[in-house]
Amino acid sequence: MRPARASRLKLEEIVSTYEEGGQRLTALDGLSLTVDEAEFVALVGPSGSGKSTLLDIVAGLFSQESGTVRLDGEPTTAAQRLGQSAYMQQRDLLLPWRTTTGNAALGLEAAGMARADAEQRAATELWRFGLDGFGNAYPSQLSGGMRQRAALLRTILPRKELVLFDEPFGALDALTRSDLQAWLAGLWEQERSSVLLVTHDVEEAVFLADRVIVLTPRPGRVAFELAVSLPRPRTRAMIASPEFIRDRAILLQALGFLGDSPR
Repeated sequence: MRPARASRLKLEEIVSTYEEGGQRLTALDGLSLTVDEAEFVALVGPSGSGKSTLLDIVAGLFSQESGTVRLDGEPTTAAQRLGQSAYMQQRDLLLPWRTTTGNAALGLEAAGMARADAEQRAATELWRFGLDGFGNAYPSQLSGGMRQRAALLRTILPRKELVLFDEPFGALDALTRSDLQAWLAGLWEQERSSVLLVTHDVEEAVFLADRVIVLTPRPGRVAFELAVSLPRPRTRAMIASPEFIRDRAILLQALGFLGDSPR
C-alpha cells in the first residue's frame, strides 16, 4: 500500500470537447485522477482517447469544458496553470539556429532568467544528460537520442515540481529508447518531481511509473489503474523479473479488453 502523500495534481470530473467535421465530439468525459508529490504516473490508452488533450489542459494550453484541475490542492484556471509545469511534447522542438546549450537554456529564459545566465546554468548540467562536449553543437549535428537528451535538459532545468511528458521517446529506435528509459529512471531518482507521462508503450509505463492509468477509447475515462510492483531504483534487468512480466500482462489484458469493448 502506498504511503499517504500530498496531491500535486488532482483532476476532478474533467470534460473536454472539440469540433471536427461540423460535429461536436467529446475527448474526455468525467475523467478524474491524481498525481502525488514525488510520484511518477503513466497514462496509457488507445489512440484518440484524449491523453495528449489531457496534458494540454494540465499545462494550461486549453481550458476544460467542465471539471476542476487542482495544483497543490488549489483549483486553477488555464491561465493560472501556464508556466506551472514543465512540458515535453512528442517532438524535441529544438531551435535549429541555437546550440545544445542555447536550446537547453530556453526554459530558464522563459521563466525570466537572462540568456547568459541561463546558458551558464545549462552548461553546468550537460554532463548529467550525456551531452558533455556537445554544448556548442547544433541540432543537425546531434543523433536522435542526443536531441532528446537536450530536450529533456531544457524540460528539467527550470526545476518545476510537476513535469509532463508526451511520448518523449516514441520516435526513437528500440535500442536508443531503452537506453533513455533507463537513464530517465535514474534521473527521476535524483530529481523526484511529480511526473505524468503519456505513452503507448506498456513496457515503458511499467518500467518508469509508480502507477499506470489506463484510459477507455474516446471519450477518455479512467478504466483501470495498476500500482506497479517493481521496487526502486529501477534497472533494465527488471524487465525479465516475474513482477514486470505480471504487471505488463495485466495492462495488456486491460487494453485488449478495452479494444474489444463496444464503446
